[in-house]
Amino acid sequence: MGSKRIAWAGSLIVAGVGMVFSIFGTIGTGFWLGAADAMVAQAAKDYLRSLAPTYPFYAFGLALFFAAQGAGKAGAIFAASVLRSILAVLGAWIVVSLMERGLEAMGTMVGASVLIFVGLAMISVKKEEWRRAS
Repeated sequence: MGSKRIAWAGSLIVAGVGMVFSIFGTIGTGFWLGAADAMVAQAAKDYLRSLAPTYPFYAFGLALFFAAQGAGKAGAIFAASVLRSILAVLGAWIVVSLMERGLEAMGTMVGASVLIFVGLAMISVKKEEWRRAS
């Protein structure tokens, strides 16, 4: 089995683990999220409900990133990760500060940045040629 096939398979397994956290973050927030202030707890629940569905995708992208790093081909995925961070911060700032939306909108923007990252990571792994070191 080639290294890329192993990377794809391993990333799918890691995404499955991410799915467990996604379900727990989306559905189970009331079980573990406690705050003295009900408004704070509700804001955190709203944020997690909008962001948690992207956890499997983020786990998948990170696993691809680590596999690419092991293959010595992490440059493009690293750039995608930096772009994700910029988009997450900029998008969150826009929706919270300029549009005066809440944490749910911020979570949606961060989630969108995750999906962009994963798409770019997948393209990078697909296009890069991984060769065995001589």
